[in-house]
Amino acid sequence: MLNTDSRQYRFAYEIHSRSEIPSDFSALPKEDDWLVALFMPGDTDTFWQPPEYPPRIFLLKSDRLLIYSHPASDEELFETSLNSLVAVELQKSLLYGAIVFHATNASKEFRYSTVHQKLLNLFLCRMRLQWLPFVGLDLPVITLQSDLQRSLGQCMNELKAELDPGETLYEQYSQPAMQMKDRSWFFRRSRTAPALMIVVTNRRIIAISAGDGKRNDPYEMVIRYASARGLSAVNAVRENHDSVLLRLQLKNSSFWKYTLSAIQASAISRFSTVAWHLISAARGNLSIVLIPVALASSSMQQTDDSL
Repeated sequence: MLNTDSRQYRFAYEIHSRSEIPSDFSALPKEDDWLVALFMPGDTDTFWQPPEYPPRIFLLKSDRLLIYSHPASDEELFETSLNSLVAVELQKSLLYGAIVFHATNASKEFRYSTVHQKLLNLFLCRMRLQWLPFVGLDLPVITLQSDLQRSLGQCMNELKAELDPGETLYEQYSQPAMQMKDRSWFFRRSRTAPALMIVVTNRRIIAISAGDGKRNDPYEMVIRYASARGLSAVNAVRENHDSVLLRLQLKNSSFWKYTLSAIQASAISRFSTVAWHLISAARGNLSIVLIPVALASSSMQQTDDSL
């Protein structure tokens, strides 16, 4: 076992045996029954600023995810069964990285440096093999639409890197960055809706946007994906004459929302319908008949009434 202070480590590495676990992580289980283990270093300590996050060890078992933080941080162990995991969210901008695991009973964010993104991506890919089953739908499989506007190029690159072997697409909605006008009684305010690409696959729903719309950061990317069983509702509601609000409700009561162009109302309606087909099929409920409703009237919504 490595007898050193892992807070001084500046590199990430896969752990293949207990002898590769830093000695200061004494709380790890004695058994070597994990499938994949990954050490992620903490933030760099500087003279004028203490580190913002500690070193961590990500541990994947056949049915559980465990994340151990360095004992000096006093952060509690994060543990969830893969059956309880509903979604994963990543936010990246230059060296800044943050990942959020959404479980049915809790959500937890972990900071990291994107210098180690490749190893983290490999860990997440192995986790998805254990977590996300393949769901077959009686729908045509589509190919990625690559002839898109320039502002969607980064979203397309992220999506290509995100798709796992054997993962196929059933629906794709793409929207370049656009200016939106919020109207009120007294004034109008303009804002930019970031470029967005959202797809339905045979395992999950993936949404990739060039930022979260809250900050003007040209390097920010937000990648979100939810398992078919982790979603409880998909609805699209017309906000005003120009925009539609797409809302994805997670089973832990969290939700993701996106402002879409009302010009693509039919595409939004089609996406919502295919998304709910995936959710229903994953739960073994294939008797639901979906009838798309025109967004021009008021809204379209599918929900799981059993929740």
